[in-house]
This record gives sequence, structure tokens and C-alpha cells, in this order.
Amino acid sequence: MFNVSKAIRDSILVNFGECGLASSLGSFQVKYVNPITNVCIITASREEYQKVWSAITMVTNIGNCPVMFNLLGLSGSIRACKTSALKCEE
Repeated sequence: MFNVSKAIRDSILVNFGECGLASSLGSFQVKYVNPITNVCIITASREEYQKVWSAITMVTNIGNCPVMFNLLGLSGSIRACKTSALKCEE
């Protein structure tokens, strides 16, 4: 099982340091992961989303498996994210 949250946390720590990780952890959360379609929904606060977005693009592997994230969009609500995710899964 891939641990997406840990990979992103590790990327934040490496790229932004302990202070960057501490400021992001309060709002950062992986809400949904579908390993079949390789889609996940991640939430972050308005203040921290740029840091989380940058850290996600710098993740190159999860465990021993090489990965490449393709960020599909940014939304203000989970409902809009689900709509985008469903369009992607089709």
C-alpha cells in the first residue's frame, strides 16, 4: 500500500525544513485515494496550498515505486474536487 501522505510530508520536510513542515501539518490531509485509477484528493489551507503543491510536484517515489504526480486542479471545496476527480476517472 502506498503512503501518499508520508511521501508528501517527507517532501515538505526536505524542501521547506522543519518550520515549513510544522506550518503545513495543521491543514494538510489526504482525503481520498483510488489505487485503481491513481487519483487522490488532498486538502490544504489557503495559506499553505502553494507549499503543499510544490512539495507534491517534487515527489519522485513512494517507497520503492517511482511515481509522477499530475496535479489536475485547485478548488475551494471537496464537492468541486470530487466532480473533477470523477471527470478524470471516466
